[in-house]
Amino acid sequence: DFIKTLEAGNEAKLQQNIDEIDKSKKAITTHEGTIERLRGKLAELNGNIEDYSSVSSKDTKLKGITDRLKRTIQKHDKDKHFYTENDNCPTCNQHIDDGFKADTISGLDDKIAEVNQALDEVAKQTQETASRLADIAETQNEISEGQQKITVEQTSISSHQKYITKLEEEKV
Repeated sequence: DFIKTLEAGNEAKLQQNIDEIDKSKKAITTHEGTIERLRGKLAELNGNIEDYSSVSSKDTKLKGITDRLKRTIQKHDKDKHFYTENDNCPTCNQHIDDGFKADTISGLDDKIAEVNQALDEVAKQTQETASRLADIAETQNEISEGQQKITVEQTSISSHQKYITKLEEEKV
C-alpha cells in the first residue's frame, strides 16, 4: 500500500512537471512572438531616422554659416561706424569726401540688410533641422526602450528554458 502511494505521488509529480514544461514552452513561444513584433517595430523606427547623419551634418554647416554671417555683419557695422565717425583718415590724415562717405555707408547698409536677410533664412533652416534632430532623438529613445524590452523578453525565455531543464532532470 505504501509503494502504491509513492508511485501515485511520483506519477502526480511527473504529470505536474509535464504540465509545467508545457506552460513554460507556451510562455517561451509568447515571448518569442513579442520579440519578433518588437524587432519589427525597431526596424521601422530605425528606418525613420536614416537621415540622422545628413541632418546632423546640415545642422553643423548651418551653425558655421550663421557664425560667418554674424562676423560679416560685425565687420560691416565696424566699417560703417568708421565712416560715420571719421572725416579724416586716421592713418594718413587725408580728408574723406562726404559724398564718398554717404555712398559707402549706403552700400554698407545695403550689405547689412542683405546679410540679415540671409541670416533670417539660415535661422529658419536651423530651426527646421533642430526640430528634426529633436524628433530623431525621441525616436532613438523609443528604440532604446524597445531594445530594453527585448532584453527583458530574452531574460524571461532564458528563465523558462532553465526551468524546463530542471523539470526534465527531475523526470529521470
